[in-house]
Amino acid sequence: MNTPAAHKFYFRLMTCTFAAVLSTGLASAQKHGGGGGSVAHVSAPAAHATAPAKAGAAVGGKTGVAGRAAGPATAARGNGITTGGVHGNAAAASHGYTTGGGVRAGGPVAHSPMGGGMNRGSVARPRLEHSRDFHGPVGAHDRFAHTASGHEVRFRPNGRPGDFRAANRGMEVHHGLTGNHHVEVMRGDHTRFVNDRNRMFVQHPYRYGGREFGQRSYYVNGRVYPRYYAGYMYHGVNIDVYRPAVYYRPAFYGYVYQPFPAPVHYAFVTPWGGYYGAYFTPEPVYATPSLWLTDYMVSQSLANAYAASAAGNVPPMNGGTPMSPQVKQQIANEVQNQLALENNEVSTGASNGADPVSPGIERSLTDGQPHVFVAGTDLDVVDSGGNECSISEGDAVQLSGAPNAEDVAANVLVLASKGGQECHNGATVSVQIADLQEMQNHMREALDQGLAELQKKQGTGGLPTMPASANAPPVQAAYAAAAPPPDQNVASEVKQQVSEADRAEAQALAEAQPAVGGPSAGQQLAQNDSPATAPAAPTQTVVLKPGQTIEEVVAIEGQPKQIADLGVRKVYIFTDGIKVTFINGKSRIIQ
Repeated sequence: MNTPAAHKFYFRLMTCTFAAVLSTGLASAQKHGGGGGSVAHVSAPAAHATAPAKAGAAVGGKTGVAGRAAGPATAARGNGITTGGVHGNAAAASHGYTTGGGVRAGGPVAHSPMGGGMNRGSVARPRLEHSRDFHGPVGAHDRFAHTASGHEVRFRPNGRPGDFRAANRGMEVHHGLTGNHHVEVMRGDHTRFVNDRNRMFVQHPYRYGGREFGQRSYYVNGRVYPRYYAGYMYHGVNIDVYRPAVYYRPAFYGYVYQPFPAPVHYAFVTPWGGYYGAYFTPEPVYATPSLWLTDYMVSQSLANAYAASAAGNVPPMNGGTPMSPQVKQQIANEVQNQLALENNEVSTGASNGADPVSPGIERSLTDGQPHVFVAGTDLDVVDSGGNECSISEGDAVQLSGAPNAEDVAANVLVLASKGGQECHNGATVSVQIADLQEMQNHMREALDQGLAELQKKQGTGGLPTMPASANAPPVQAAYAAAAPPPDQNVASEVKQQVSEADRAEAQALAEAQPAVGGPSAGQQLAQNDSPATAPAAPTQTVVLKPGQTIEEVVAIEGQPKQIADLGVRKVYIFTDGIKVTFINGKSRIIQ
C-alpha cells in the first residue's frame, strides 16, 4: 500500500477517473436503469441530482450555472465503477403504507416513522426469528427461549446469549461477536436510548413542516453533539435519514467536486495505526478532494473504533487484507454521489428536509448503480451459508442489487474487512435496510465533518486556499433551527437505561438456563466472551417467524382483535400488541 508502485498506480487511478468526470459530468441513471456493465451511458433527467460545477469551469461541455452541469452526462470509467447514479424522487408511500406510517384503506394506524422500533429506527423486523431478531441476526443453528416473565432470548450454537428482548418494555441487548455490548431502549413517547461501546445517544422525536424528525444528542468525550434525521417508511420499515445541520453555497460544492489545482500532500494523524495499519493507510498525496474525504472518512471511522475498543477493554482487531486502491476509488465515487446530491438539495430548495426519500437508502437501492458504504458501527450479520459474522466500523461493503418488494433486507458484498471474526472479503451477507441507511448516514455525517475540515484548514497542512466564492460560511438548515435543544443529560440517562436492561437480561437468563441445566445468569454473562466449553442450548419453543400461514400464526397468537385487508397484504393485530403483516397468505413482517 505504501510502496512507490502502489502510490503511482493510485495517483494514476485518481487522475484518470476525475479527468473523465471533469469532461463528462456526473452520470445519472434512471430508476432501474444502467448498472451491470463497466460503463453506462445515460441521459440525465432534469429532476436528477447533478454535478456541482466549479465557478467558470466547463463541465459537460457548458459553463456550470448555479452548481449544475448542463448537457447529457456520461459515466466515468474508474475500475468498472459508474460514477454518479443519483436519480429523482421516488414515492415515499409504498407497500400499503403512507409517509406518515399509517396503513391505508382505513386500517389501523402504524407506528410513526421516528418511533416505531428499536433497531436503529427499524420497526418492521421479525419477532424472534429470521434474518434480524433484536439487534443481531439469526444464524441457521441458533436457539430461542421464552421465559416465564415473557422475555425472549436468542442463544448462539455454543450456548452463549446473543440477544435479549424484554417483554413490553421496548428494551433490547445484543452481545456482538467482536465483544460489543449494544443496548437499545425505546420509551412509549418514542424517545430512544442507545449505547454501543462508548458511542451513546438519546433521540427525541419532533415535527417540522408536517413531517416526523428526530434529534439525536450524541455523547462523545464529555461533549454533546446534535444530529438530525427525517423519518419515512420504506418496505414497511421505518427509516431515519440523516439531514445535515448546515448547507454550503453551490460554489463550495463545485470546488470540492473538482480535482485539486495541484496534487495535495497531506498527513492524517493516525493514533490507531499500530492496530489497523495493516488494513488501512492514508495516502500521502491526493489528486481530488473526494479522495481526501474518503481517507478522512475511513480514518475517522478507525479512530472511533480504536477509542471504543480501548474504552471497553476490548482488543481491536488487527490484520486482514489491506484496503485496495480500487476500493478507495469506489468509496470516492460514492462520496462524489453524495456531494452532487447535497449540492442538488441546495440548488432545488430540498435542503428544507421535506423530502427524506431523495437522500435516503431507497435511492441507492433502486437507481441501478453500484453503491459502496463504510460501516459506522459494529454489526453482526449472516452470510449466504447461514453463518454469523461481523462487519465493524471502517469496513466497506457494496450493494449487490435491489431487494424484492416485500424484503426488509438486502444483500451486500464485503469489499474490505479487518480479519478475525469479521466477514471475509468477497462474502455476500444480508443486511437490514435500516442498517444500510445507518451506514449511509454515517458516510453523510463523516462527509459533512470532512467538508467543515476542508474549509476550516484551507491553506494549512498542505491543503490549498479556496476561491473566495467557495469560502462563504454555511447556512443552518431550517429543520435544525426548529429542533428542541440538545439533551445535555445523555450520559446519565443512557447509563440508567443500560443498568435496567442488564438487570432485566440477568433475570431472563436466570429463568432460561436452569430449565436446561445451564449455569446461572451471572456465569452465562461472564462466559459470553470466554473460550470455555459452552452449556447445552435451551429447548426451542414455538414462536412466530416469517413464512408462516395465517392459520399457523392464529394458532400461536389466537384470534386477532383487528384486521386490515389491503389486498395481497393483510395486517393482523393481536391482543398482546403483536402486529403481523401477511403477503399472499404468508407472514413477512412481525412487530
